[in-house]
Amino acid sequence: MTMLSLVARLGPCLGETTLVYALAAAARTVAGNCAGQPMRHSPGRLNGEGYDEERLSEWMFHWAKVRHDEAAERTLLTAVGCGLTREALNRMVFGPIQERIYADGGHALDLSNKAFELLEFISWEYATEVLPLIVEHLTQSRSEEEQGTWRAPVDLVELIQAAEEALRKNAPRTRGGTVCKPDFYSQVLGEHPQAIIRAIVEALNHGVPPVEVARHLTLAAGGAWRVSRSRTISKIGLRRCTLFRSATRFIGCWHEVKQGRNCSADYSMRPCRFT
Repeated sequence: MTMLSLVARLGPCLGETTLVYALAAAARTVAGNCAGQPMRHSPGRLNGEGYDEERLSEWMFHWAKVRHDEAAERTLLTAVGCGLTREALNRMVFGPIQERIYADGGHALDLSNKAFELLEFISWEYATEVLPLIVEHLTQSRSEEEQGTWRAPVDLVELIQAAEEALRKNAPRTRGGTVCKPDFYSQVLGEHPQAIIRAIVEALNHGVPPVEVARHLTLAAGGAWRVSRSRTISKIGLRRCTLFRSATRFIGCWHEVKQGRNCSADYSMRPCRFT
């Protein structure tokens, strides 16, 4: 799905021959992922009365929490069948992902984002075929709270949750045209997590749009800024950080464009649960 969405986005910029090679590479990747796998059987949607977003979202959060694949897929298919808007589907998918910090090393967020991005290119009439492919990431992903690697030597999970709670209690107002301070990049490239989180919170409190903060974090966490400052950096870690933060920013931008407003309702340090 990642390869397909990348080719779809880059397609208009590629020459005819390059596009053919890119499509062939994407098709080969899909074939490799499917080889030897059993045929998928869809559980189908729930029949009967129409279901509203509130009820379906409540179910989705529950099934994701108890890790029930089939029930989560049925809930998602029901949401599509009931005609819920793309924004509502956005909330139903990225809400549960937000409950787990850096789920699956960022893959859960990135692949879910790629599903939405791909549907924007191929049409939302294929939602019942594409969205079920990401259900496993909603239900089976492992978070950093569970694995414990973010608990020592500094408890990052506790720092993140405290910052989130503070921002929710005193939600700052986003001011158009506000940008991060010139030294913001150097602060987020530092080695002290408390200082990094403080810099992010201060930027939001000064009215910087969350999407703008995410753009800077994308560059800092895995982009040119960190590469230019470090000679010993894991290529895998670089790619994961870049994709995770890039997906965070894309989701925010997508929501802004579709809603005609800023995605500042939830100042989560994790992927936003838009409300």
